[in-house]
This record gives sequence, C-alpha cells and structure tokens, in this order.
Amino acid sequence: MQCTECGKSVGPAAITTQSGVFCNNLCRHIWNKKHGAAGTYLNPAPSSPAQSSSSDSRQPISAFTILRIIGVGFLWLIVLYFLSCTCAGMIAGGIAGAHNPQNAGEAGRIVGAEFVAKYRLFIIAAAALCAVLGSVGGLLPGTGLRKTRK
Repeated sequence: MQCTECGKSVGPAAITTQSGVFCNNLCRHIWNKKHGAAGTYLNPAPSSPAQSSSSDSRQPISAFTILRIIGVGFLWLIVLYFLSCTCAGMIAGGIAGAHNPQNAGEAGRIVGAEFVAKYRLFIIAAAALCAVLGSVGGLLPGTGLRKTRK
C-alpha cells in the first residue's frame, strides 16, 4: 500500500480515511488542503509512538525555532571569538615570554595583544564559520531541533 500524497509505502500504522491512505498526519493535511476535503478516519490513529511515523523530516520549522537558532548561533559566535582570541594571545604571549624570561609577563602581554590585533579578521572569520556550521547543523548546544512531546 502507498501513501495517497507522497507515494511512500505504508504499513499497518497508516492513517486510513475516506480520502485515501496516508503515511502520517502531515501528508493527510497536505492532501486535504490541495483537494479541499476533510476525510474522516476509518481506522483509529496509532496510540503508541512506536507505531506512529512522525519522524518525517518534511515537517515545517517554525519561525520561533529559526530565530532561536540564529540568536543562539550569534551567542556562540561571540563565545568562540573571545575564546579564540584568548587562546591565540596566550600561545603567542607564551612563546614571547619563553624568549624573554626576564620580562616574560610584559612581553607576553604585548606580543599577545599585537598578535590578536594583527589576525583579528582571520579569528573572527574562523569563529563565524564554526558558529554558522555548528548552528545550522545543530551541533552546538541550543541550536538543535527540539523533540516535540506528545
């Protein structure tokens, strides 16, 4: 048996209405909007999550979710930028301090600040790339799609 809307093969957990057989409620809703029909159920909807096929990746993402991902991604950009500047400055300052042990603290501070000032664009570009890819891919905390509770 195949879904009336998308053509996927469906199993015993399919939603059967007077309009046809659907793999999930999203397909049934799309078909009803296209054809102006509101079919009644012939079989009851699956009661257990194991039977339902709600893991369909075609479900729309809300505007709130998109704004949340963008906002949290921007926060991650700021965090990654400051962490990258701190690490780069510490490494450059540590190397400079190793070459001048008498004035290690002062030399490290000056060289670290100069290094970060010189390579600031590369650091922010790398942080932005990591933040965008991590946010869009849902890899960074707070940027993944949340599971809906039933």
